[in-house]
Amino acid sequence: MNKIISTIIGFIFFGSIASAQLTEFSQGDILSAGAMNQNFKYLEDRIAGINETTVDCGTDGNGAGINKAIRKGFNSIVIKGICKENISFNGSTGSSIRLLKLRGANNDSSLDKIVDNSSYSDHVLKFNYGGMLVTIDNLTISGGDRGITTWMNIGIRIRNSKIEGYKNRGLTIQGSSVLEAENLVIDGSYSGASSEEQGLRMWGESNAYIDNLTVSNNQNYGITLFLSSIETNGILNLSNNSRAINVGKGASFTTKSKINISGSSNRAINVSQGLFQQWDGTLDVTNTSGIIFRSWQGKIQMNHLKANGLDSNQDELLSFDKSLCDLRNIDLKDNPKTLLEFNESHCYVDNITISGSKSNGLELSRHSNLTLRNALISNNDGHGVEVKRNSYINISNSIIKENNENGIDVSRNSYIDLYSSTIKSNKKNGVSVSHNSTLDFGGENSDTGTVIELNEGNGVDVYNQVIVEFDGAPVTLKSNTGKQIQFGANTETYIPDSTLNTTSIDCWYRSSQDPNDSSKTLNSGYPIIGFENKSGFSGTISSNCRVY
Repeated sequence: MNKIISTIIGFIFFGSIASAQLTEFSQGDILSAGAMNQNFKYLEDRIAGINETTVDCGTDGNGAGINKAIRKGFNSIVIKGICKENISFNGSTGSSIRLLKLRGANNDSSLDKIVDNSSYSDHVLKFNYGGMLVTIDNLTISGGDRGITTWMNIGIRIRNSKIEGYKNRGLTIQGSSVLEAENLVIDGSYSGASSEEQGLRMWGESNAYIDNLTVSNNQNYGITLFLSSIETNGILNLSNNSRAINVGKGASFTTKSKINISGSSNRAINVSQGLFQQWDGTLDVTNTSGIIFRSWQGKIQMNHLKANGLDSNQDELLSFDKSLCDLRNIDLKDNPKTLLEFNESHCYVDNITISGSKSNGLELSRHSNLTLRNALISNNDGHGVEVKRNSYINISNSIIKENNENGIDVSRNSYIDLYSSTIKSNKKNGVSVSHNSTLDFGGENSDTGTVIELNEGNGVDVYNQVIVEFDGAPVTLKSNTGKQIQFGANTETYIPDSTLNTTSIDCWYRSSQDPNDSSKTLNSGYPIIGFENKSGFSGTISSNCRVY
């Protein structure tokens, strides 16, 4: 485990440090602004010899003086006006400076700036090696190939500042560096920016805590991180970035923020072999084309997501592939394709609304496992829920209604455990199960029953090597336009006493004939229905059924 504070301490060569005065964080820990501030303050106090001066660069954008002040031994510089110069420190070449403070004189970042003097060929601020503590306060950092870059054990604090107009990178934190920021704006709106333009980039076991962040107008990523950790708090605004958040291999993105994402064209959030944890706060995504959230081999915790698709979208709205996820309080609406998709994933979903898909509402496929609680899935042009290809779903306390195909469709060696739910008013069947699958009406006798009603096809339609189980909770089928429950060829069930409430049970079987003699026929695959108490069932049973 990489200790964040050890990253800071180790490169300053303190000697002995009283550990009681420092808070240690391990990779993936929940960070706090108070603890981060205390650590930075402590380390600043340990570095003696603050030497402050003011540099007045004027306002015409051609002044300078910061580098000159540093060469004179000043390490706390108050900047007035617009200084046109690039500042670089490299501890591997013998730089002895350990502390640098750059602060705007007017406490207004729009008035005090450091601007690029390299014609977009260099970094405006670059700090490499040597274990520096850098503070940037109430300043705008403008232009450059990159705005601010840290590499190899740099601790940097940024307050009330803006990074703008860069060509490739706004803020880069890398090589076991640490960032603590508050009220930071990163704006990539430079007309000559490259297609790889990124707002905040982190990699190489670096760590960050940011309170109130705005990242906008980047050609590639707003925020991207690999093998690093970030936690955000306060407001996180991400607008007009090609991809708002990209969490790569071994990275951790943890947030308590109110997140607003808009105008992304290549996914709002992408997680690939990383962790995304949004437990507190909210996540609101608008005006974004493509997948809103995609996870591949990721671990996801998400709470309070609201997202709408665009008419031009050709992708699922949320997609989980080979991932683990816990999703709660989710609202997904209006997408040309499926709203929520799982492939080879194991997930828990609670309190979700899915509506307005031009395809299916939810799809589960390829050995996926899903627990679905308190769902409202309605008004989708395809199935409300589709489960296929060796997958398992447990649905409870949910309403699935008014979809243009089946309410629930299960096939291809899959398993559904359904209880305490209502399936109604779907254009075709309420529940359809086929092809070596199992329908399990779960729950105990004391549980709220499942009601399947008012569907324009059959209430329940099962066929082709299907097992139907009734565990004891009541199941009511009524007022469906087609059959209330229909067992097809090669299906089987056992019905405990007082479990199934319906007016009729229908069955069908297969009939085949000799290809050379049509008078020779064979009937096969009669559905088999077992009753705990057949006399207790008051409805009709089709003569095509076989009972015991």
